[in-house]
Amino acid sequence: LSIQLLKLYNPDKIIAITRPDSPKARYAYMMGADEVLSFEEAVEYMEKYTPEGQGFDYVVEATGSPKGLEMALKLVRPRGVIAAKSTHGSRVSFDYTYMIVKEVRLIGSRCGPFDKALKIVRTHNIKLKELVTEVYPLEKGVEAFKASFKRENVKVQIEV
Repeated sequence: LSIQLLKLYNPDKIIAITRPDSPKARYAYMMGADEVLSFEEAVEYMEKYTPEGQGFDYVVEATGSPKGLEMALKLVRPRGVIAAKSTHGSRVSFDYTYMIVKEVRLIGSRCGPFDKALKIVRTHNIKLKELVTEVYPLEKGVEAFKASFKRENVKVQIEV
């Protein structure tokens, strides 16, 4: 979903970072990513293609994992921006020096306001159905929640 929303701002390139052989890589391309790279490949790409190898202007950390923020700090350029879009209630520790020395702006964001989100989905043809990897009836809600934790799933839907 983040990839589709980023596309609305006409960036030069969107690079998704995940395991290129993972099921999520296919979804990243489907949603509009220009490239899907592993973290190691992203570091090499950054060093080769960004001005003076300093990093990307904007990094969206959408996994909510503690390692995700650490990676984002390594990939963002000095005075760049990291948008943290997810959390799983985990404590995150990272080398604070990266943020201070690079003068990085770290922006936290949640999923509001809902009215504006619905308008964007309606007016910009945002693909949502394509993100649903499994559908469960309400009576199998417990199974649905378990399925949502499987790495191969993007979104799990419960029908009411």
